[in-house]
Amino acid sequence: MKGISKKFGIIRIAFVLGAILCSMQSAWATAHKMLSEKAYIAQTKGEKESFSATLSVPDDFKNSPTWLTLYNGYGNRPGFGWVKVSIGPSAKDQDGKSETLADEHTFLRTHAKSIDLTGYFVDGPRQLSIEGAGDEGAYFAWTLTGAPSVLSLFNATKVTPGQKFLVHGVGFGVDKDKVTVTINGQDSLILSIKDSMMAVRAPEKLDGDAVTLRVKVMDKLSNQLSILTDYVPPHLTSISPQGGNTGAKVTIRGSYFSRVPEENLVMVGPNQAKVLQAMDTETLVISVPDLGISTDTLPLTVTTNGIKSDNYLNFWCGENFF
Repeated sequence: MKGISKKFGIIRIAFVLGAILCSMQSAWATAHKMLSEKAYIAQTKGEKESFSATLSVPDDFKNSPTWLTLYNGYGNRPGFGWVKVSIGPSAKDQDGKSETLADEHTFLRTHAKSIDLTGYFVDGPRQLSIEGAGDEGAYFAWTLTGAPSVLSLFNATKVTPGQKFLVHGVGFGVDKDKVTVTINGQDSLILSIKDSMMAVRAPEKLDGDAVTLRVKVMDKLSNQLSILTDYVPPHLTSISPQGGNTGAKVTIRGSYFSRVPEENLVMVGPNQAKVLQAMDTETLVISVPDLGISTDTLPLTVTTNGIKSDNYLNFWCGENFF
C-alpha cells in the first residue's frame, strides 16, 4: 500500500447516537452514525493505491437498516479517476467471493453514492476494500450509518446560494410533493428524489458560513444538520453590446449570479448600473449608468452575495465601442 496516508487498517465500528435536536424533539428523528467520514487522500500521481477496513456492528443492530455512503471527491477536491470498492464475504461464508459495490462508472454523474448494506453483518464482520488511482490530493471517503428512524439526515454536500447540492439520509420517499426541504427556514426546490438521496437547489440568499437543513415528509420531521456554505464568485464571459451611452440596455453573461436582480451589484468603473432583469444565474440585463465624461473603457464587474466577480470585462463608453 504505497504512498498511502496512515488512515486505514482494522477498524472496529461502534454505534454512537447521532446529533440530537437542539429542541430535544422526538428520539425517532435521530440517526445512529457508526463512524464519522473516513477520508483517504492520494499521495502519488496516477499510481494505484489500496485501502482497507474491517466493518462490524453490535449484535443488537445486525438486522437494523445500514448504509454505506461513498464520496469520490468532495468540495473543491477532485475524486479518483479509477476506483473499485468491494466488500468481502462474511466469516461464515469461507468459500464466498468479494462483491463489487462501486467503480469509477458509479461516479460519472455524482460524487456520492449510498448503498444499502442492511443484513450484511448478521454473520459477522466484513472486509471493505478500496483500490484507486488519481492525481495527487484526490479524495475518497466513506461513512457507515445505521438509522432506526423512518426519517433521518446523514450528511450533505456544501451549499452554494442558488445552486444544486446533495442530501443523504433515509425515509425521503420518491414523491416530491410530500417532501419539504428547508434551509435556515427557507423552502428549497427539490430537483430529484430517491428514498436515500435528494438533489436540491439552495435559496438564492444565504447568510453566514453555515446553514441549518431540515426535511419534513408529510407530518414527520427529520433531525437538523449544519452545513457549510460555499460562496462561489461570479465569473463574467461576455457583454452585449460591448458598450453604449447612458440608459442603454446591456446583457451580461457569466455564471453564479443571483436570480434576484437587486442582489447583483453591477459596477461600470466607479458607477453603479441598475439591474433591470436577472433572467437566470447566467444572464443579467442592466441599464448603463451615467458615465460622466468617460470616453474610453471602464472595467465592468458583478458582485453577488457580497462576493466580487473573479474577473472583469472592458466596457466601451459612449459610441466608441466595437
